[in-house]
Amino acid sequence: MGDIEMRLRKKIILSVLAITILFTVIPVINVYAAPVESSYPSDADYYYHTGYFYWFGKNRSNYETGESWYAAKPRKPNTFYNDTWGDIQYDGYYENNGYSTFGFTSYDAVWADGSGKAPSWNSTYGRYEKRVIAYYRRSKTSPYFVGASVSGAQYVDGSDYWIKPGTTLNVNIHGRQDFEGYAQQLDDYVYYNYIRLTGNGQDIRAAAQFNGALNYFSPNTNEINIGLPSVWRENGNRDLYTTFSVRASQDSRDFNVEAYHYSANGKYGPGGSYVSTGMTIKTDGIAPTLAANPASSGWTNNLSVTINASDSRSGVNTLYYAWSNSNFSAPTAWNSINSSTVNTTQNSEGTWYLWYYATDNVGNKSNPVCSGPYRVDKKAPTSTGLTITNGSDINKYVITAKNVTDNLSGVNDGTIRVAVWKDGEAYRNWYTMNRKSGTNDFTVTVDLNTSNHIGKYGTFDAHVYGADNAENDGFLTGTSFNRIMPNPMAGRLTVYEYDYKESDSIYWVKPNSTIGIYTDGYFPSSYGIYPSRTYLLFAKDDAMTGNSARQYGDINGSYINGSEYNTYFTLNNSQERAQQFQYSGNNYSGIRHHMKVKLNGTAFKLMYANTYLSGGTEYYDRYYDSGIWLKTDGIAPGFTDTSNKILDSKISTIINLDDNLNISARVDYLKDIGSGINSVYAKLYPSGREAEAKMLQLNLLNGSYVLPNTNVNSLFGSEDINIDIYTRDNVGNTGKIKTQRFDLFTLNAQIVPYNAPSFAGIPTLQKGQKAILRIYTTGFLDKLQITFPNELVALDSTLNRTINIEPKGSLTTEMVFNVPLYAEEKNNFAVNIKAFKNSIGVVENNAKFNVISNILKGIRTRTKYN
Repeated sequence: MGDIEMRLRKKIILSVLAITILFTVIPVINVYAAPVESSYPSDADYYYHTGYFYWFGKNRSNYETGESWYAAKPRKPNTFYNDTWGDIQYDGYYENNGYSTFGFTSYDAVWADGSGKAPSWNSTYGRYEKRVIAYYRRSKTSPYFVGASVSGAQYVDGSDYWIKPGTTLNVNIHGRQDFEGYAQQLDDYVYYNYIRLTGNGQDIRAAAQFNGALNYFSPNTNEINIGLPSVWRENGNRDLYTTFSVRASQDSRDFNVEAYHYSANGKYGPGGSYVSTGMTIKTDGIAPTLAANPASSGWTNNLSVTINASDSRSGVNTLYYAWSNSNFSAPTAWNSINSSTVNTTQNSEGTWYLWYYATDNVGNKSNPVCSGPYRVDKKAPTSTGLTITNGSDINKYVITAKNVTDNLSGVNDGTIRVAVWKDGEAYRNWYTMNRKSGTNDFTVTVDLNTSNHIGKYGTFDAHVYGADNAENDGFLTGTSFNRIMPNPMAGRLTVYEYDYKESDSIYWVKPNSTIGIYTDGYFPSSYGIYPSRTYLLFAKDDAMTGNSARQYGDINGSYINGSEYNTYFTLNNSQERAQQFQYSGNNYSGIRHHMKVKLNGTAFKLMYANTYLSGGTEYYDRYYDSGIWLKTDGIAPGFTDTSNKILDSKISTIINLDDNLNISARVDYLKDIGSGINSVYAKLYPSGREAEAKMLQLNLLNGSYVLPNTNVNSLFGSEDINIDIYTRDNVGNTGKIKTQRFDLFTLNAQIVPYNAPSFAGIPTLQKGQKAILRIYTTGFLDKLQITFPNELVALDSTLNRTINIEPKGSLTTEMVFNVPLYAEEKNNFAVNIKAFKNSIGVVENNAKFNVISNILKGIRTRTKYN
């Protein structure tokens, strides 16, 4: 600034001439009164003036009190302005009394008459007055910076003005010298507008006079060239406008624009130094740089590329891009966006190249760039179909997707998979499929006996999905298939060997009798398989448990299972194998089971099942209830067992032999809780001759078993007869519930007092008393031999007798006798009686009596006393 000031001070002496030139060369619009010369010579900082005023004193008593003097007003005919002046104060400062426009500073004041005469009193106004001449001065005004503007920039960013190197733009500088409120002097105007460009090591300055002359304070360089297109003034020459042409030659330059002003009155402004305009001139000669991300791609189904353009100077203005199938011929049609970045997608299949270029904000254009290749595949692989076959394991299915191909990115082998499900999406199982070597087929073996598939049969769905190398993943092929239920169906259960069939649902056997039961099961013939095993289960008392006795067979043999088996059964040593055969179009397996029951009174519900063995697992539906009972009975009717003791205690068996040797029998309340009563019969035989026994059936009559009257004398002609009553149940259990022996030749004798024929027991008789020997015989006896004791026969020889009697089945014979009068008194006299048939003695008996006293003794006594 020192250099500028020095130059300007040299020109102060030319100010009057400059003013003259200003008003003669450049016409001025006179908004205010014409400028005037100073009343007195000016110095560098002030203008000097004089004026005529009336002074009005303040005090009435003394106008020279030392107080401030004020209220001096100019005489209006001599005022320099068409307005009132502000108050002037003569003690060296300006008192603001509402008139702040002028700002004059008191310099000197004298009385107008030059005499020092005191002011006179004006009674009209009640004040002291005196006309005075006031000499005063005011400061010279300085020019100041109003503003600046730029035109011709190729890009404006706020206060930054961008151009390409070598481009010229115009900078307009506006300076002002504001003299409003003062008396304008002839040198009150801006003489110079200055411009200064700094930056990049440069300091270029130029000054333009109001008359259009251009002066340089720092010369143009190869960086900057400044010219002067135009200068003009306005507003009563208060404003000076200067347009500088600026051309920057180098790239990447930043120049700050500063302004400075000089007045014709010799004042610099503003503040005696350059001020920043706030504007910067910047150059940009390099086109944007570009990059694409990704720069290329393998196969993809969702191609998105981001193009980024960058420009470190003026910035990117427009980004141009286009897709092409060629990488050597640029497109003719372009997309554009006013941005430094763009994301573009390509949704069409094939191999693509992306072309792009950009321009910056001053018009620099980059060369087109080609990125790629980019490969787009939007479709998943395809397959020509799906095959599903059974493996050796009934639960394993071989699933094969045929001819899986992709004509663009190729098949991603690791993604080929099959979903297998039944009953909804929630039950899908996924299986990875593997390429069959040398083919386009993919296969996997699926075990349906795992996860969500367990226990599900019938129609399954299998859908194959897969992806290519562009990650297109989708449905390839699918089909339905039938999963056969490996549970064999129930066939038949038949009891073919037993002791008694009560009904189609109840079979009876005795303990240790052989049982024969046949079971079989089947698969539909379309399955192509046979049941592996056929089972027979004995559910004791209809309760099937894990301990229940079981017997099963396969094509290799017969086996047992269940802890109860050995408790209740004995396995026959010779067992059959299961047989596989076709029956009614189905694949059957069947076996004959043989065993013996050990215990009496057991009952088993017969259950059966068929199983299929596959992959170490035995499959079956359930044990089927055949509805058939197997029951055991080891006790004949009428014999006490644990379950039947109450019933058995009521049984009544009666055998009778009448006088005609007719035998009869009756069995009442006979029950059997087992297989039931088959028959009741009587076995008749003489003692020692059982081999000759005769069997007679008792007939069921009104709930009782009755043996009709049967004459036994004609059967054997024996002296006795044995009768055994037997019961037999339906399984052949036989038991003897009654046995009785009858003597067919019987003899019973009894002695009773003659006068007491109904006497029972051994009578006591008196000597000479009359008595009856009563003899009962059966069996058609024909002779009796009666023998009394010898001591009685000695007294009465007629006592012993032989009597022929009428042969009858039953006969009573009476013999009347008297006890000898002189018999000895004693007890137990025994009369022996023998009975004969055909002169053969077959039976004898004794009849006893006691002897006491004498029948006459009482009589004598009575006679004596009478």
